[in-house]
Amino acid sequence: MSQSGHAFWTRYLTGAAAVCVGVAAPLTLLRFVGWLYPLELASHFQVQLCAISVAATFVLLATGRWWWAMGGLLTAVMTGSAIAPFALGSLSGAAYAAPDDGGGRLRLMLANVLGSNHRHQRLLDLIEDSSPDILVLQEVNASWMSALQTLRDAYPYMISGPREDNFGIAVFSRLPLAEAAVHTLGEAGLPSLSMRVDVGGVELTLLATHPTPPIPARRFHLRNDQLARLGELIDSSSRPLVLVGDLNMTMWSPWYRRLTGTRRLFNSRRGFGVQGSWPACLPEFLRLPIDHCLLSDGLSVAGCSLGPDIGSDHLPLLVDLLVYGSEDR
Repeated sequence: MSQSGHAFWTRYLTGAAAVCVGVAAPLTLLRFVGWLYPLELASHFQVQLCAISVAATFVLLATGRWWWAMGGLLTAVMTGSAIAPFALGSLSGAAYAAPDDGGGRLRLMLANVLGSNHRHQRLLDLIEDSSPDILVLQEVNASWMSALQTLRDAYPYMISGPREDNFGIAVFSRLPLAEAAVHTLGEAGLPSLSMRVDVGGVELTLLATHPTPPIPARRFHLRNDQLARLGELIDSSSRPLVLVGDLNMTMWSPWYRRLTGTRRLFNSRRGFGVQGSWPACLPEFLRLPIDHCLLSDGLSVAGCSLGPDIGSDHLPLLVDLLVYGSEDR
């Protein structure tokens, strides 16, 4: 390459890296202040912003742009600090509590099946292979409910609210479900499920919900309204609690922190990786972790992983829980 060509590419890469830092830095701050639409949407891309910042920093260091490189490094540190609790874990976090001999175990699967997905057998095969104790299925419609009837022998306990608009929901369980109820929380009027489950002599509250995606602005407000009403339902439970669902937000959203922070709920992903679950067609680096299993005191996590492609735009989430009860912690 000629000297002029080398100089051109150096200027080009340096300029592109500086632009990346200039864009990534303010977007990173929206994790803390992005309560409004559409600013909150940027908070979900911490993994991608971190990767962009790291790459830009190396380019800027190599070309001697020290001040810009410092900005890239600070941005990488901020985004990295958001990712680290999930990628690296925390020895003091609730997910790392040592199990007791007396604790019960519960395997739970969450799957947003996609209402238009007709590859029912993929999900049925995964259920047979992974053998969860409780299935939480979302976007369940009449077609899915018909296909899932083959589960009734293995999962005799069920509560459902099927719909044709991608907000149907169902729970299938090997364990008896008590006080099972369908709730319509908030202005959107979408079904959420609550129930009581006995695991190893410890009674849990299980909640399943699926708020609207946060686009456009109207749905953003409907999602947040449903989450606020869900918070009231969480506060009314005195038992250890599991909240499962496609929440249509990542753990970096200010609205996620509002839901979980004061209630001391922790994410089953903590220490097991970011595990982006949507959209399933993209590489892991580009997927967002919007399907969640959130836990209160009295529970810890033995394993958390994503399942294979079931034909949906979401990947299933498989979680192995250790159940103690608050009196044992």
